[in-house]
Amino acid sequence: MRIILVLTDPPLPFGNAASTRWFYVLVRELVRRGFDLTVLAAAARPDDIETCRTLFPESQYDVRYFLPDQRRRLMDRVHSVARPFDYVYSKAMRCELQQQIRRGFDVLHLEHLWSGWLGWDVPERSIVNVHYLFDLDLRQPATRSAVENARRRSWLRAERKLLNRFPHISALTDTLAQRIRQIAPAANVMTTPLGF
Repeated sequence: MRIILVLTDPPLPFGNAASTRWFYVLVRELVRRGFDLTVLAAAARPDDIETCRTLFPESQYDVRYFLPDQRRRLMDRVHSVARPFDYVYSKAMRCELQQQIRRGFDVLHLEHLWSGWLGWDVPERSIVNVHYLFDLDLRQPATRSAVENARRRSWLRAERKLLNRFPHISALTDTLAQRIRQIAPAANVMTTPLGF
């Protein structure tokens, strides 16, 4: 089985628990179990890429790293209103993903809901792993800032759009899974808890 795995961060074993530690375990275990795995990881720092290259040698792992695009133009900011957090994924990463999809795959595994922007065209063969929802985390009253309130509305709208796009969703907790089922009743939602 060929899996393309999209990560928001490099798979570092000592990074933040919500993502990079899980990513480290996930990459190692999928390869250990014999899956044909290609990993595309967004990376904010070149040092993290170098560290990961020692942990995941090319002779054993197909892990590709992508630094963010350097320029943030006005149109990029406007685009991020409709597609929040899409800027994490560089043009080079998007191009590489399209090449990998054309090569053929069985599952596109998207870590974090926002990586769903990359799997938008292949939802039936994708699974999105949801670590958190602003829908649950931003339940406090709105702030006084009109800009912050607009940003929140944008995030909530985008979450709903993404959740309703993908038929296969994994959630970190039962609470997340229950809320996702309410937002996207047609989706097959499973709970996959993490423990370290």
